[in-house]
Amino acid sequence: MPLWHVYHPKGTFSDYESKNGLVRDITKLYTDVGLPPFYVNVFFHPLDGDNIWIGGVPQTPDTAGGPSLKRPFIRFVAEHIAVNMGDDKARNQRFMDRAIAVRGRALSSKPRYYRGPFFLVCERREGSDEARSMRDTPRSRKPTASLSWRARLTSRASQALTPHVQSYDWEYHVDETPTELWRVQGIRPPPPGSDELKVWVKENRPVPLDEIKLEA
Repeated sequence: MPLWHVYHPKGTFSDYESKNGLVRDITKLYTDVGLPPFYVNVFFHPLDGDNIWIGGVPQTPDTAGGPSLKRPFIRFVAEHIAVNMGDDKARNQRFMDRAIAVRGRALSSKPRYYRGPFFLVCERREGSDEARSMRDTPRSRKPTASLSWRARLTSRASQALTPHVQSYDWEYHVDETPTELWRVQGIRPPPPGSDELKVWVKENRPVPLDEIKLEA
């Protein structure tokens, strides 16, 4: 996790520099929130123009000179496994607490917002004026960890991808896979924000958990 697929016409992302720039920015999305670089997998899938069809129109015209797409079309598909917000509320809360700790932020009793690369978490006391206002104001929505994670993720992902697809038409989506179904070299990875994961970040490789010695 994460696994990114880049489906693109031949002739786009055809050199080392264009691939390296895109991969570097995708990887930074995750290292910025405390995940190890080796977690990030990016695979490029160059396709012939007649294997890319959008709205019933191919990327390149047929031999009879039929219609074709006006610009190259790039399709990104990302799969998230190490961190996703599709699990139960208790797990979501544990992850958000760890994520905030990774970003060097401390919770306080005062209702406030915490911002990170992917996170917008609102902590508020039940019964406070702020809580009542958010609950009773028409057309308002209480912030949730899940919604804020996804909103921040798509915002950051769009910013990272845009410089690399200025001359193209493009689209992306993110799938979420249960963490319980994921292993790295047969090892169940440590949870986000844990001391064990910090060792994986430092070593930039999967270290067997029984080989990790933590200070008391």
